[in-house]
Amino acid sequence: MYLVQKGTYDKIPLKSVHFDVDIEQSYANFTMHQIYVNDEKDKALETVFLMPVSESLVAHKIEINFLLKDGTRKFFETKVEERYIA
Repeated sequence: MYLVQKGTYDKIPLKSVHFDVDIEQSYANFTMHQIYVNDEKDKALETVFLMPVSESLVAHKIEINFLLKDGTRKFFETKVEERYIA
């Protein structure tokens, strides 16, 4: 999973990544924390979050929290549908 600039698909610099993983039987629940840096000092970026996955991956929810330069936060949550519907 990584963040790219919309239009050019240039990768946004990743400052750090951390995983919290819980495994129960054959299922894994993980939380990934990624911190990106906007090198454009006075320019907001329009980005796309890419998530290449295998066909066997099952995702039940994806939440994204953004901490902006001014200290405000933005929160997004995915809408997950059954594979045959999506």
